[in-house]
Amino acid sequence: MKRLYLVLIIVAIIAVTTTMTRPSVVTAIGVDIVSTYVTDPLPTEDMDSKLWERALPVGVPLSGQQTTQPMNRDAAVGTMNIRSLNNGEQVTFLLQWEDEVKDEGGGVVTYRDSVALQFPAGENGDPFSDFICMGIGMEGEETALIDIILWRSDFQRDIEGGLLDVKDIFPNTVVDYYPALDQPDPVTFRTAEAVGNRLASSTRSEPIERLYAEGFGSLEGRESVDATGWGQWADGQWQVIITRPLVPEDDANTSLALGQLTSVAIAAWDGDNQEVDGKKSVSSWLILEVQPERTAASLYTTVLPVVLALTGALILALLVRGLALSRRR
Repeated sequence: MKRLYLVLIIVAIIAVTTTMTRPSVVTAIGVDIVSTYVTDPLPTEDMDSKLWERALPVGVPLSGQQTTQPMNRDAAVGTMNIRSLNNGEQVTFLLQWEDEVKDEGGGVVTYRDSVALQFPAGENGDPFSDFICMGIGMEGEETALIDIILWRSDFQRDIEGGLLDVKDIFPNTVVDYYPALDQPDPVTFRTAEAVGNRLASSTRSEPIERLYAEGFGSLEGRESVDATGWGQWADGQWQVIITRPLVPEDDANTSLALGQLTSVAIAAWDGDNQEVDGKKSVSSWLILEVQPERTAASLYTTVLPVVLALTGALILALLVRGLALSRRR
């Protein structure tokens, strides 16, 4: 009888150990960020939505960009906290980082706070390739097309409070005649806007730029801005939500498929630290999984190991108790 108890105990120990040490799918394939599927409308501007509690928070280390000039040897943003949700059509990211000063630019030597997500794109958009910052290869020779979504605090300032004019930036400037922004003829006085320069536009709908690049110095804007964003600064912390479609309007932008893996990288700029252009904090490539809706089969594979582990633990406890009682007899 004692031998039987011993055999059952060994079997139970093996079952519990195997189940508890069985790596999850995320761990086994090295996924860094998981976008959790939800059926509710995505919180595209609500940082306090309860839905974010369903998303797994990840702290991503950032370091100063050291590949090309201007380098950032004193990076202000060291960690970016990120969560992600999707509803099968769109994916949204909540990015949070510490920043003691809210910077919105608006002057000659004042800079904005910004954050960007970078995805591989085009035929060379291998999510597990050796391409690094701005699509530059590890050897510095090859390049790959990348898809960038940039949130800008100055664009959001313009949306919330109106576009800054020269008289707002330099209130003590005196001129004989200065055309206000509400003048009907932009060609005469606002030539950049007249030729379609988006940065000079007097109207903005989103604090977002959609960009692409294929190596340093190749950054260009896209006509199609199919992403949205919104930021909130309070108590020394930025919270920014960036939302994009899984299948973009522009074929050159990155398409994300449910259940498949791709890569994403993060960049951040701190205006108070004089960070602009290449002077920024960046992450390495991170593996992103956009989870599909959980089906009965997926729930089975997720819940079954837990049930087996609990059952094995219960059997083990009962066997140990039974063995102890048999010894007393």
